[in-house]
Amino acid sequence: MSDETKQSQPGPRGKSGPGNELELEVWKTYYRMIRERWFFGLLAGALVACVVGFTFLRHPAVYRAEAALMLTSVGERVIDIEAVVASGLDDRGQMWRVSLENHINHLKSRSFRQYVVSSFTPEEAHNILAPYLPEDEDEPAPSVSGILGGVEIEDVPNSFVLVVRARHRDPEAAALIANRYVERYIDFVGEKIAAGNQAATRFLVQQAEEFREKMLGAEEALRAYSREHNLISVDENQRLIVQRLTDINASISRARVERIHFEGRLRQVDALRREGRDLLELADLLTAGSPPPMWGDLDRLRQERSVMAENYGPRHPRMIANQRAITTAEDLIRRNMEVAISDLRSRLENARQNEQALLDEMREIEKESRDLAVLASEYAVLQQAVLMARKSHSQILDRINETEITSQLESSSIQFIDHARASSNPVEPNLKRVVMLVVFLGGFFFLGTPIGLAALDNKLKFASEVEGFLGKRLLAEIAAIRGISERDRLRVVDSDSDDRAVEAFRGLLGQLQIGKDSVFPSSLLVTSTIPGEGKSFLISNLASSCAAHGKRTLMIDFDLRRPSLHRVHERLNVKGLLKWLDQEGDVHSDLMQDPYLGVVNLGPNLFLLPAGGQTKRATEVIHDPRIGRLLETLKTKFDVVLIDAPPMGIFSDASALAQLADQSVYVVRFGKVDRMQVKNGVKRLDEAKADFLGVVMNGMPRGARRAHYYSAYGIGNYDYSRYYATKDR
Repeated sequence: MSDETKQSQPGPRGKSGPGNELELEVWKTYYRMIRERWFFGLLAGALVACVVGFTFLRHPAVYRAEAALMLTSVGERVIDIEAVVASGLDDRGQMWRVSLENHINHLKSRSFRQYVVSSFTPEEAHNILAPYLPEDEDEPAPSVSGILGGVEIEDVPNSFVLVVRARHRDPEAAALIANRYVERYIDFVGEKIAAGNQAATRFLVQQAEEFREKMLGAEEALRAYSREHNLISVDENQRLIVQRLTDINASISRARVERIHFEGRLRQVDALRREGRDLLELADLLTAGSPPPMWGDLDRLRQERSVMAENYGPRHPRMIANQRAITTAEDLIRRNMEVAISDLRSRLENARQNEQALLDEMREIEKESRDLAVLASEYAVLQQAVLMARKSHSQILDRINETEITSQLESSSIQFIDHARASSNPVEPNLKRVVMLVVFLGGFFFLGTPIGLAALDNKLKFASEVEGFLGKRLLAEIAAIRGISERDRLRVVDSDSDDRAVEAFRGLLGQLQIGKDSVFPSSLLVTSTIPGEGKSFLISNLASSCAAHGKRTLMIDFDLRRPSLHRVHERLNVKGLLKWLDQEGDVHSDLMQDPYLGVVNLGPNLFLLPAGGQTKRATEVIHDPRIGRLLETLKTKFDVVLIDAPPMGIFSDASALAQLADQSVYVVRFGKVDRMQVKNGVKRLDEAKADFLGVVMNGMPRGARRAHYYSAYGIGNYDYSRYYATKDR
């Protein structure tokens, strides 16, 4: 098949790729597990199916009855008065769901179940218990509460409907329980609302009395405060103070104007005096508006003097008399002006005192105003307390009236929308479900038992586990040999007595030469995990295959604690490795003729080097430097040196020998060794830094079981070899 053809072929399920191949291998592994142990799976599946089917089908018939109730929203009210205790659903936001869950929890509660149990008459309770009474009087009888524990409460999605489902062996009893649940819940909610209304009314009456006492106390405190501070009316007192402030402000303004007037006139008098002027010049200032009569007399005398001056001289008696009269008048006026100035000063002082008195009075009024503001504030607080107490008392009284009204309306918002009816068809046992369960469990145990047993079986069996679990190369798969004696099995290749085994050893020989430029390894160590896995069988027949291909082959029995190759090939174990070491053998001598080494010729190109005895100090012998030199010398005389090493899982001899050999092979017998033991042995062989070639699976099954244990390569080789052998005959 060409590469393009291979690439164009689809993988499993029409797909190709490493992932699909891995998935296919996993399914193949499960198939192998089931095929190997299908009888146990069939037995377990049949047993479980029979037990489950018998258990369910022998169960007494159970009937189911359903009753439904609906919860209405709290918003559906005849009058716009909110009830004290609400029984409906709160449809605001997502609160309806919380309200619905509360009703469901009430229905499921143990206390409500006892509430329902208490409603059954003795006859009804007997009918409920009768189908469940045990035949043996010594056995405890069930209770009605225990039977009602199976009642289911569910809500219909996207609605306010609750469904009550009751199961019972008697259909009439099932219907009775479901209906009674709904009936009692309606009564339960009604009683709860009535009790809540009564409790709320008692609470409101108590609160009303408390608020009435608070109101009376606040009013008495307000009256006492008014009497203490003589407050007939705060507003009237404030109005009087404002009026007094207005009047006093006007009086202060007038007094200030008068004071300023007097101060101005006195400043003018002081200014004239500082200038040395006659007081008579102050006549206009001091007599403004109404000059006294003496000023008229003085003016008249001055006019007469002017007239007489035209007719008389200064010395005239009349002129002298006139002058005297003028002087007398002026003196009188001056004295009067002094009196007027003194009076002006007195009036100024009076004006100042009056203004100061008015200012003092204003400050007193302002203090009274501030004090009144404080009193008004405290009064307002007391007055507000009275108003709040009156309002709260009024609201409590209104709520009491509303509670009395709502308590007289329909108290429950739950409606019985569907009554339960007795059913003639039982829900248990459900034949369809029982059959489905039996088939499922039977199939599960049929498939699961082999897989479970395989999971508990840790023996290495599958050829695919060599690369999958061990991570090593699979060199060959050698089938179990039947009908041949133990002695003859070691010569299967020589006698050609088993085509499949012969072909397996030929394939192994080919695998050992792959990638080596057709140069066979000069020394090859063969080991296993425990004894009895076929090391000697493998070495003997592999040596025969190598010899048949013209290669000088030497088998060395390095299982010094329990040698077996000499016995297999019917030779004595007197000469060999241990004898040669004891006699201080020399690697430079003719080893083929050494009397102590005792190399035996078994046939054309086939030789055997026995152990030469046995010892418990095998590890010390292997670490002897002469052993390494001996192996190096033997490799120059033979094409192939096969070393039969002790098992890895028991002694450390194989690890030491692996360091002396060029390459190594691990033998695993089918179903004999725990896979973790094999993995540990392979790991130790790797740690010995030997060139590990791979694993040989020995004793593989034959017949119908063989296909799911072998690799595809192994099966193909065996089938083709048998085909050609048949054609030859």
